[in-house]
Amino acid sequence: MIQKDTKVLVVVGAVLGGVICVFSSLIVLAFFPFVESIFPPKTYDFIKDILGPVAAGFGGAIAGVLTSHNIQTKAEEKKAEAQALEDKQKLNIKKASDYNKGVGILIAKYRDIANIKMQVVGPCARDELRFLTMPISQRMPLNESKATDYLDELLIEESMGSILSRLMVVEQKYVATMSGVLERNDLILPYRAEFDAAIPRTHHRMRAGLSDVVLIHGCTRLLRLYSSSESLIANIDETLSAFDEILSKLRSDVLFRIKLKDVNIVDFSNDRRAMTPTPVPYYKTVDELANAIGIDDSKSLAMRSWRVFRGDYSFSYVHCSVSLDESEP
Repeated sequence: MIQKDTKVLVVVGAVLGGVICVFSSLIVLAFFPFVESIFPPKTYDFIKDILGPVAAGFGGAIAGVLTSHNIQTKAEEKKAEAQALEDKQKLNIKKASDYNKGVGILIAKYRDIANIKMQVVGPCARDELRFLTMPISQRMPLNESKATDYLDELLIEESMGSILSRLMVVEQKYVATMSGVLERNDLILPYRAEFDAAIPRTHHRMRAGLSDVVLIHGCTRLLRLYSSSESLIANIDETLSAFDEILSKLRSDVLFRIKLKDVNIVDFSNDRRAMTPTPVPYYKTVDELANAIGIDDSKSLAMRSWRVFRGDYSFSYVHCSVSLDESEP
């Protein structure tokens, strides 16, 4: 475009220079008649009768060309400005769309974890044996969509690599937590079967205590279940907190950069019930649980056998020592 304009201006300048020379000659001849004697008569007539009209014609043509060129140039500049504005608007709309998709995926993952906490952890949060009594969660598919697929370009363009790194960590936490939920679902099934076999589901069944479940499942297996369940609860709380932090960070640091008048932006408000930290367990550590069931100090527990007589329970106690045996099934 610049080279084309330069060529046009060179040609116009050359022609305009010639026209100016001819008109200057005619002006000199008109105001200074004595100059005519310098030129031969034929040369003077040629300049006056031929070059004069031709120069006048070229002058008008040049004026028309310059006017047309200026109009076309201004039109092209306006068109280029309008195109740049349109391209910028499309880019902003794409940014807003990518932001909405990325945040939508994060909200969906957050709600998956929040629902698990409310359904699985919440009802048994203050239970003495919550590591055993927490129910199995619903089988929900793993959300394999990645918010980073939509937000990475935006965050890199805005020089927000730290937020992108945190976002990747949050999505990894989601996968790990969901995998932990599925693993616990599979882990708890044998315990339930053993418990139902030992204490059948009847209207006579009473709530079992720690000593009962120790005798049914064994000490080592209970400690392993405690570690697995409490680690899952901690991971759920940590993952929810991480999602809340990254969503709040995106809202405060990124949203204002892409907010458009005519484009709706996805907003997020967390579930305060899900964000409430889970109470500490009744047995705060696995060692405390081990002490409670008599492992560390080699205490003996009473084994209770249940027999129903006319709707009441009779108990017989058999003392047994409990030890931590790694070979225990």
